[in-house]
Amino acid sequence: MTRDIQNLSADIKIASSTQFNRYEYGYLGEINAMRGLSNTDFIMFLLPPSSTMADVYKNNEEASCVFHCYTKEEFGSPTNANESLQYIHDVLKERFIQTLANLCKNNEHKYIISSGINFDRTSREFNQDYVGLIATVSISYFSTCMPFSIQTQSL
Repeated sequence: MTRDIQNLSADIKIASSTQFNRYEYGYLGEINAMRGLSNTDFIMFLLPPSSTMADVYKNNEEASCVFHCYTKEEFGSPTNANESLQYIHDVLKERFIQTLANLCKNNEHKYIISSGINFDRTSREFNQDYVGLIATVSISYFSTCMPFSIQTQSL
């Protein structure tokens, strides 16, 4: 039995460990259980990805991964609110990109970032002072394929 998503999530957790204090795989409703976060915590959620196998006889699968990265608004620089928000978004983006770099570096022949990255920036999420970065990226990896067999017809 293959564990493609389980392995991907475990590898992302390792790759994110130097950039994010906490990594979770699941749904955003679970973020409310984290109300005790300090102002310096960085958290990353990976939503369950959708994936595509363009050719079922090749072992290449592409997962569309949506990451939600958050920290508290108080983390930003204290100069003014707009600069603080911009600063936090930049820090989250840098940490996310470093996580992807770690993922690809640590798993050189296992994962390929197969397209660009889409970033959405948020603030005041979940009725709390969370500032967020939502990043969508496609990651290709080798998966299980259907066995190919040639069937002959009798004449």
